[in-house]
Amino acid sequence: MKKQEIQNLYNKYNVPKNIQQHMRLVCDVALFLGKKIKKNAPKLNLHNLRSAALIHDLAKILETTEAKYKKIGHANALKQIIPQKKYADIVKIASKHEIHSIFATKKSTRPTTIEEKILYYSDKRVQGQKIVSLRDRLSTCMKNYYGEQPIPQNGLDIMEAAIALESELCELAAILPRDINNKSVLN
Repeated sequence: MKKQEIQNLYNKYNVPKNIQQHMRLVCDVALFLGKKIKKNAPKLNLHNLRSAALIHDLAKILETTEAKYKKIGHANALKQIIPQKKYADIVKIASKHEIHSIFATKKSTRPTTIEEKILYYSDKRVQGQKIVSLRDRLSTCMKNYYGEQPIPQNGLDIMEAAIALESELCELAAILPRDINNKSVLN
């Protein structure tokens, strides 16, 4: 997708500036990681990864304002609002970033390609407009979902799978998780 197409989508769906900034930072993290991984995964499509990162939360506001999108979630809403014929690969990557996707029972909704895995992980490293550790982000997510209740087994399974994904991606990139930070990513 071209920059202007993405900006047109932001305008069409009234994406708030803070969500746009979040998606841009997720994109920066994804490209930082993707460029390092590309050495070991030459088929990795950085263009599709970039585009998917820049639209992954596009429908977030729709999820709060329209019942039909609230029911299916913002990631699945992308499949309805983005032209599938033209951008099927990009939407497929972007639609697998929700926290529960990593442990989904249906393989078709789990991040399995390298681009899907990078976007999933990159989104879990960005909280708002700040790069944070995976553990900090997951802790915040779990508190948002479960409050003060004990985290159920499926929540613990998601955390374990996300930590395993972090290890996999950092090994492919030949970096440590702490190497993904504001200084390294934004330079």
